[in-house]
Amino acid sequence: MEHVVSIPDERIGRVVGKNGEVKKSIEKQGRVKLKIEDGTVTITGESLDILNAKDVVKAIGLGFTKDYAFELFNDNLQLIVFDVAEAIPEAHMSRLMGRIIGEHGKVKTHIEIKLQTKILVTDTEVAGIGSPSRLQVLREVLERLLGGATHANVYKHIDRRLASLDKI
Repeated sequence: MEHVVSIPDERIGRVVGKNGEVKKSIEKQGRVKLKIEDGTVTITGESLDILNAKDVVKAIGLGFTKDYAFELFNDNLQLIVFDVAEAIPEAHMSRLMGRIIGEHGKVKTHIEIKLQTKILVTDTEVAGIGSPSRLQVLREVLERLLGGATHANVYKHIDRRLASLDKI
């Protein structure tokens, strides 16, 4: 089987790595073969192996570091990408993305620590690497922040949701 992932041209080098080291590591850890050309990465291998390697390649293409992306080879972690541009008007994008990041990155860092996730914020997307249950809480947090909830209320929501997850 094979799967094709589009990567921005400026990030292809990160997927390849110095002397092809990142590409070789993905192939080895993912038990797949990568063919990289013209902004696309074709992944060939067994279907389950392709699923894991696809997320690693996509994460690097989004801008996650290699180390964070490689955590996706852990079966307990997933990558999720929220396309904020679909949910909010372009005129409000900068302000609302700023609410997610916070002054000097404080909000983003607080959410990452509380949810034990890695978060990447681009101009139009928010991506997360974490456990499925914590990524669901991240989705709720983003919806609340984009909907205008105060940071204090969002932090309380995180605490309540984590408490309920701990009971399961």
